[in-house]
Amino acid sequence: MFTFERTDCCDTALIACEKGHLNCIRRFINAGIGVNSKIEFGPSRRNRTMLHVTSQHGHLEAVQALVEIHYANVNVATLCPANRKTGGTPLHSAAANGYHKVVSYLLVQGAKVDARDHNWETPLMDGAQKGQFECLQLLLQAGADPNARQKRGEQPLHWACNKGHTKCSLLLLNHGADIDAEDDDHETALHDAAGRGRVETTLFLLQKGASTSVREKDGQTPLHWAAYHGHSECVKHLVEYGADPSASDHGIKPSVSTLKQICHRAVRREIIARPSNTDTWRSQMPQDLNRWLDATKNDWKLETSRLVL
Repeated sequence: MFTFERTDCCDTALIACEKGHLNCIRRFINAGIGVNSKIEFGPSRRNRTMLHVTSQHGHLEAVQALVEIHYANVNVATLCPANRKTGGTPLHSAAANGYHKVVSYLLVQGAKVDARDHNWETPLMDGAQKGQFECLQLLLQAGADPNARQKRGEQPLHWACNKGHTKCSLLLLNHGADIDAEDDDHETALHDAAGRGRVETTLFLLQKGASTSVREKDGQTPLHWAAYHGHSECVKHLVEYGADPSASDHGIKPSVSTLKQICHRAVRREIIARPSNTDTWRSQMPQDLNRWLDATKNDWKLETSRLVL
């Protein structure tokens, strides 16, 4: 296999693939552009094949013609010319963009369901990150590993929860994903959901039994993340499901001090504006934190009124 230099002819061939113009694609192949040739194309300037581009844009008829008539390789990976690192396969491209009919076809034609790019990312991870539910269904039914880890140890569930794709998260759990799986920094899906303020996904994970006490590399729990970023609804749900407001950060900095320093104004507004909703978790906080909350309440009211204005 060889790589074409960037030329107008090659660019035009991949533009035809992007648009799904099958007759044009055939003409370029007949003119000598190899169906498995990798051509530099797109914003990332990755070298990719015609099958990558047609799969990325969901042109099923063109995909079928490339595979069945012109014998395109369904497992070829893209290539970054700058560092020579391999990228994803056509299955990655189709799954990430939600083209479930293309995903189904590629799987039937022998595409590797757990193919990995240079970051060890699988098509299931790409689909989970983008919330492509139907693609995830097909991949999991074909045997995709719901607990596959990429280079940083992240798993598909981390990616789905980070983006708030609750329906995809449920699908992954139903197919055996580990709800408390930790990446290389010991972060769980609950860290991702709470830290990003994904309220629905945070509550879903808690209802499914996710641990509130897992500490990442800096000793912080999901509650620390939610409080730091001001996600008051996530804070409320976490404490209601047993998160410990007195949990220390690496056992050195007590969370009372941590929350005093980082408690975001949105969390403060929650305490002031909706006291009836916070009685339960206020009762679980250490006395010195409650005293601090009460002592600074007037300051918070003033701050809140300024925010409203």
